[in-house]
Amino acid sequence: MLQKTHKLHLHVQDRVGVLDQISILIRRSGLNISEIHASPQYDGQTTRLLITVQGRGDMRLLLGQLDRLDCILSLAADTCAQGRELALASFDKGAPEEELRQLGAAPLPGQKNTWQLCAAPAAVDAFLALCGAAGARTIRTGEVWL
Repeated sequence: MLQKTHKLHLHVQDRVGVLDQISILIRRSGLNISEIHASPQYDGQTTRLLITVQGRGDMRLLLGQLDRLDCILSLAADTCAQGRELALASFDKGAPEEELRQLGAAPLPGQKNTWQLCAAPAAVDAFLALCGAAGARTIRTGEVWL
């Protein structure tokens, strides 16, 4: 049986122990956390979590258990066909503009020699490889899903 990857989108109360409660339920369901992104919300009281889990565990059981936690305000799973990443590259010398444009990258407005790409992770990998070979400083956000 192949291991499956699932994305969990959670809106949670921002309080001590919430991530611990969630990770215990994920472990008990036979899944492994492979990635976590946390975004505190402007209200200062809640956080949005994107948790990528993998394994042969029972997702229906996990979703039912998570839904019972009072700290979780909303919950969704696997609601998007494809995620995106943002990557930035800053060049001290001239950028390989033609190659960057072929990858779908664009100059960052108002920034000299800085390029951006918002794309699927595989395209971001190619962008970062090209930029790294050209000596650029780079950063990537990690995958986000809507």
